[in-house]
Amino acid sequence: MIQPAANRDLPSPWFAWRMSAYFAALFLIYGIHVSYFPVWLSWRGLEPEQIGIITALPILIRVALTPMLAAYADAHRNHRDVIIALSCTAAAFVVAVMGAASFWAILGAAIPYAIATSTVMPLTETIAVSGVQTAGHDYGRMRLWGSLAFLAATVATGYLSDVMGAPVIIQALLVASLVTAAASWLLPKPVAPPSAPAGHAPNETERGLVLALLKQPVFVAFLLAVGAIMSSHAAFYTFGAIHLHGQGVSGQAFGILWAVSIVAEIVVLAFSAEVLARLDPLRLLMMAGCAGIVRWGAMSQDPPYAAILLLQALHGATYGAAHLGAIHFIARAVPGRGAGTAQALYSSISHGLFTALATLAAGHVYPGLAGRTFLVMAALCGIGVGAAIWLLKTWDGQPLIEAGVRPTPTAPNLVEQ
Repeated sequence: MIQPAANRDLPSPWFAWRMSAYFAALFLIYGIHVSYFPVWLSWRGLEPEQIGIITALPILIRVALTPMLAAYADAHRNHRDVIIALSCTAAAFVVAVMGAASFWAILGAAIPYAIATSTVMPLTETIAVSGVQTAGHDYGRMRLWGSLAFLAATVATGYLSDVMGAPVIIQALLVASLVTAAASWLLPKPVAPPSAPAGHAPNETERGLVLALLKQPVFVAFLLAVGAIMSSHAAFYTFGAIHLHGQGVSGQAFGILWAVSIVAEIVVLAFSAEVLARLDPLRLLMMAGCAGIVRWGAMSQDPPYAAILLLQALHGATYGAAHLGAIHFIARAVPGRGAGTAQALYSSISHGLFTALATLAAGHVYPGLAGRTFLVMAALCGIGVGAAIWLLKTWDGQPLIEAGVRPTPTAPNLVEQ
């Protein structure tokens, strides 16, 4: 019997491998861009405030752009096509960054590059989660290949920057971007649940899906909880390498710090099924926030390198557990149609708006506070814990948007699956 077109990828183990390959390619970019792009910007002579602007402004812009692209992809079920277009766009703009000679030129090229590489993430997550929901694929096992690639890219770039200097960072970023563009063509299409209607065209009510989700107090509280916890990494991502270099930590040693954190994250993802069997998504968020209070509070005291190595292991909780909790909360709270939009709101608001504001704040206070900037990050985690506790007491575990029902102007919280 011939399967429906939407489900042809479903029984094949290649679905998981194709997702894993793209996660790995994409995270080569993240491993270089997150960890070392600020170092390259500093080498180009930019001030901390300028680095903060270049890092934060694309995040602010994608707060509006990413949900719009995701809603379009949800309506047309063409997530793969949008990812391919964005991946190829990123490869073009990194070339422009390489040739930029001033702050404004770098900013003009870095903004579309960062937006393209970050916007593909929620769309990729949507395809991966469709395999989890319809075929029981293990999300953590697919996603951990991204973490492994992040680790490899971070360690390799740290070593190369020590040996060849900061210019190699942008060259490595170009290679990673080209690999990601090539890997995007291997992606499967999202697998529609058997009950999902085929060929449904977008309509005006679907354009209100973003607003419908943001009218849900539980979803807003979720964005606050995960956003506060995720944005607490902003100071380390933006100024970690610069701050530790000032304390005598080499690029290779900084790469080792990243290696410890990513190994901890990989462990959480590799055993995600076992973790979720013991802790529900909201308790994972609460645990992540508590770990962040400890991690950033200790980092604010400028501990010795050996202690930082131990603190980096908490990344498995502050990022790995938080992200795992967020993905599975969305899978339960917004199943079926609209999942891509929910993923995009998670990415653009929690990873985006919150992180942008935290990055700008870090760029503003770091010149005066130096390592004490991490105390601000610890306070953010406290906010995240409070929001997670409220969610535990409020959410009944039921979907926030009913499956199989098309939203109407009088019922904006309902959406067709």
